[in-house]
Amino acid sequence: MVSRMRTLLCVAPVNVRDKTHKTLKPRRLLKKVKAIEGPFAPLGKKTHFIVGQDIDTVREFVREVLPNPSGTTSYTGISSSSCCLHGLESAIDYGAGTIDATTQMELVPNSMLVLGVCIKNALEDIVMRRCDKSIDKLGDWIRKVSRPVFLRIGYEFDGAWNNYDPELYKLAFKWIVSRLRFKGVHNFVSVWQSATHYTPIENGRPKIDRSFMNWWPGTDVVDWMGTSYFNFDRRIHDAFLNFARSKGKPVMIAEASPQGYDLELGMTLDVFTNRRLSVELTGKEIWIRWFKPFFRYINDNRDVIRAVAYINTSWKTQQMWNTGENGFWGDSRIQADAYIKEKFVKELSNESHWLLSSPEFMSKIHIRP
Repeated sequence: MVSRMRTLLCVAPVNVRDKTHKTLKPRRLLKKVKAIEGPFAPLGKKTHFIVGQDIDTVREFVREVLPNPSGTTSYTGISSSSCCLHGLESAIDYGAGTIDATTQMELVPNSMLVLGVCIKNALEDIVMRRCDKSIDKLGDWIRKVSRPVFLRIGYEFDGAWNNYDPELYKLAFKWIVSRLRFKGVHNFVSVWQSATHYTPIENGRPKIDRSFMNWWPGTDVVDWMGTSYFNFDRRIHDAFLNFARSKGKPVMIAEASPQGYDLELGMTLDVFTNRRLSVELTGKEIWIRWFKPFFRYINDNRDVIRAVAYINTSWKTQQMWNTGENGFWGDSRIQADAYIKEKFVKELSNESHWLLSSPEFMSKIHIRP
């Protein structure tokens, strides 16, 4: 799948995955028991709802849809250059919306931050400790914000567009987490996020791809596991949730958006060829096609899916996504369709399922011991 804001600091063409990747048959989901706990996970069996992923879309969401998501998503990057860690305290736009983590947090008080950290083209520098100053600077900033921060380190590590070497990636992930902990940064958790996407085809049928395990850096340095949910395929997501359950790690759907749908125009296009599939779709039809299965999957796996981050944006207006080179992304803004907005707000109003921000937010989550 094409990388969205992941390409902020690391734009790369999409390639088909190497056919040598290991593939295994999908297994049944492991037996679900009580909710998997973890640092900053909601108490009980609730799930965080987070919105992203730039200033304008977060501002519009809290003004027009839901004023109190439990967090917001933003992005930055680590490298050995002094020109890194953009988007933490000042605005910058790489063609996918203006990001500024500090401003976005101000829009959603009493909440948490989910920060994607690009490490593309920096793996060797990180491992060789040439990025320690950048890591320390990031740690100082995290301490200063005084709220829970989820670090998606090298997000979508197994996406072909990132081209992360598994062994170097594991070492870089371990070093970033270990150094931040050693420096006494206690208000962050690490998120190991797979693209949960595959491309290999065999005999005209897609193959299940569980090669994400090749990038596993170790139970001791992974606090949360993460997925992306765009063009959903149950097999690889089930395999990933099984893996998370076996490791006792909570899962965040770290990037979710109805790719290929335009909620404003009421239509859908083929994701990668822009071939028109349906000129007209009502909000109800889009809800049934994408949103209903999305929420059903979350509810069916609420024991392990403990956070969900929705990308609420008009992709078609952003330079990175409006050319068609990275596929058709459309418009995922909830407020663009009255029916979808009504159903969406009703779903998020279920207090037994969702944790939203409030003055008591910190008392409703697990704190790192």
